[in-house]
Amino acid sequence: MLRHPLAGPPAAVLLVVAFLLLPGCGSLRFASTLRPDPAAAAVQAPGGTRFAVAGLRIRQQAEGAWFTVDKVTGDDVRTRAAALYPGLFGTDFTDLPVTLDVTCRGELHQFGAMVTGFTLGLLPFPYSYEMTCEARVRVPGAEGFLSDESRSFDLTVGFWGGITPLPLLPVPGRSDLPRAVDFFGSSNDVARQRMHRLTVEALAAAAAGAVRKVDGRAAAAEADFRRRRIRRVTVGGTAYWTWLAYVYEEGADRPTAARLYFFRQPPSWRFQLAGEGGAFFRDFFRQGRVQTVEVVEVARRGADGGWRPVTAYLRWVPELTAATVELEAGRPARAVIRRVERPPIEDFIDLPPKAGAAEIRWRNAVLVQAKNQTLPGLLASAGRDELLGLVTRMEQAVLDLTARAQLADERVQQQVVAMGRRADTRKDSELAVLYRQRIAVFQAILAGLKRAVAAR
Repeated sequence: MLRHPLAGPPAAVLLVVAFLLLPGCGSLRFASTLRPDPAAAAVQAPGGTRFAVAGLRIRQQAEGAWFTVDKVTGDDVRTRAAALYPGLFGTDFTDLPVTLDVTCRGELHQFGAMVTGFTLGLLPFPYSYEMTCEARVRVPGAEGFLSDESRSFDLTVGFWGGITPLPLLPVPGRSDLPRAVDFFGSSNDVARQRMHRLTVEALAAAAAGAVRKVDGRAAAAEADFRRRRIRRVTVGGTAYWTWLAYVYEEGADRPTAARLYFFRQPPSWRFQLAGEGGAFFRDFFRQGRVQTVEVVEVARRGADGGWRPVTAYLRWVPELTAATVELEAGRPARAVIRRVERPPIEDFIDLPPKAGAAEIRWRNAVLVQAKNQTLPGLLASAGRDELLGLVTRMEQAVLDLTARAQLADERVQQQVVAMGRRADTRKDSELAVLYRQRIAVFQAILAGLKRAVAAR
C-alpha cells in the first residue's frame, strides 16, 4: 500500500499548512538498488534443473511508511521470476523450491520537505522515503540447504511538491520505472503498482543470484528425488495424489521430519505446504486452489541423526489404513500405504495432545476393534515383559483420562453457574463421555492382560 507523501510524518509543518490552503502538485520517482539483469534471461539453471519461488515471508519494520512491501505474495514473485529468468525458474511443483525470508526497515529523509515548507511551497526541494530490505534466500533439499545466502537492497520513492506548477518537472534523481505526476494524491494507484513491481523484481533478482550458485550435480540429483516422491495412489477405492515432503523446523539446518500430503488434484505451489523449507512455510501460502485432504507425519529424525519411520493412520478412509515410509540410503524415499486388519494396541493407547472429540471418538472405535481382533493373538504370543509394559502404559493412560474427565465436568459446572440455561456445555459434556468410554475399553483390555501376566 502506498501512502501519499504529504500524509507522512508531520515534520514539515509549514508545507502541510500551505497544502491545506491551496491545491498541491508534484512528481515522484521510483528506484531500486537490485534490478533484473537482462543478460541473465538466457542463463540455464545448474544441472539443467529449474527452480520455483515456493515461499515468501516479508516483515516490514516501519511506522508511518509511505509504501509497504508486505502485500507482495509468493505467487507474484514466482510468476515474475519465471518470466524474467525462464532458464532458471518455472512454476511447476516438480521444480526445486526456493524460499525468501525478507525483513525491511524504512526511513524518511525529509530535509527537502522542511525547506519547501519554509518557502511556503513556492520552491520545491526533493525528499524521499527509503526502504532497506534484507532477503534470505534458501533452497531446501532432502539432506540440507543447497543454498543459503542473504542479499540486501534499497527501495526508494523520491518526491517533490509545492503550490506552483514547478514541481510538475521531473523530481531529480534516478528512476528505474516511469515517473508519476501527482495532484493531491492522484498518483497513489500508479505509485503503488510501480513500487510493487520494483519489490517483486528485486526479490526475483535476489533469488536468481542464489540459485545460479547451486551445485549442478546436487540440483539434478535433488530434482530427480523430488519427482519420485510425487505419486498417484488409490486409497479406499478413491484416487489421490501424494507428496512426501521433507520438513525443516525453525532454525534447523537439515530436515527433521517427513510428512505425507494427500490431494484430490495434482499438487501445485498454490496450497498451504506447512513445513517444507522451514516451519515458517505455513505463513507463505493461503489455503487455495488445491485441496489438501490429509497431512500425516510418516518419519522423524532421531537423536542420533538417523531417520525412523512412523506409522500414521488415515482417519478419513472407511477401512483402517496406515501410512509409513520405506527408507532408501537411510532416508525416507517412498510412501507405503496399507490396510490394517488387526490394529496394534500400542499405537492407540496415547491420545494426541490436541485431540478433539471427532478424533477421540475414532480412536475409541479402533481401540474396540483392537480389543476384539488383536488382543486374543497378543495374549497367546507375547512375553511377560511385553504384556507388563502394555499394562503400565494403559494404567497411566487411565489416570490421565480420569483427570481429563473430571476437568471437563468442572468446566460444565462452571458454565452452568455462570450462564444458567444459556450455557452451551455440549463440547465439554461430549469430551467427558468420550474419556469415560475410553477408560471402559482400557479396563476390559487390562483385565485380559493381567490374567495373561499372572499365567506366565
